Amino acid sequence: VPIGLVGASPGSEQLLQRLSAAEPGAFQFRLYADAAAARAAVEAGDVYGAFMVTPGRVTLIEAGAASPAQWLEAHRTAIAALRALGLRHTLVIDAHDYGQDRSGTMRDKAGELFASDPLRNLVFDVHMYEAYGRGEAVEAYLRAFEAARLPLIVGEFGPDHRGEPVDEEAIFRLSNAMGVGYLGWSWSGNAREVADLDLVERFDGRRLTPWGRRFFDGRGGVRETGRRSGVLVGCR
Repeated sequence: VPIGLVGASPGSEQLLQRLSAAEPGAFQFRLYADAAAARAAVEAGDVYGAFMVTPGRVTLIEAGAASPAQWLEAHRTAIAALRALGLRHTLVIDAHDYGQDRSGTMRDKAGELFASDPLRNLVFDVHMYEAYGRGEAVEAYLRAFEAARLPLIVGEFGPDHRGEPVDEEAIFRLSNAMGVGYLGWSWSGNAREVADLDLVERFDGRRLTPWGRRFFDGRGGVRETGRRSGVLVGCR
């Protein structure tokens, strides 16, 4: 699998050595002078993805509109790279097609990707917008992961998207019934054409929008189902 590396920093060298040791012969490494050159190579399909290693951070550069094969290989490589660097925490995998997984790529390949992680410590994340305008589509997707016994969250959703309907009521109902976590998009500051996705007005938590009132106070919403985190000590 052709993979890019940005620069010749000690971090990049360490990643190359560890990936080579973890997956002998699996990767063909290509060096790029900077992030722009690496991104151009990714978009052109010369490499499946590229890594830029800086102190305390590993950045994966992948195509904005990756093919299903590119999505799979980029994520498989990212998992191998992060584990090779000693990172053992849960990794969240965003679905293909800007998260909506219209192609079913993540749904169909999640088991393969999960098995590729030596720690088996992945959570899959679908963004439910206009591709999930009907409850049947919501249920079919959630049931697929339930049947595969793989962890899934609805990492983004809203009441509509660019004028297209979303069945948010089905998302609330089924997520709660099936024990699937969800995150509403988003707090505030969305562009004008998607401003109805704002949960509050002008970043003011005291001024809930209609979507914010539904998300926090509606049936199956945060106020009814949420639990205080035992990790974020001191938060109110």
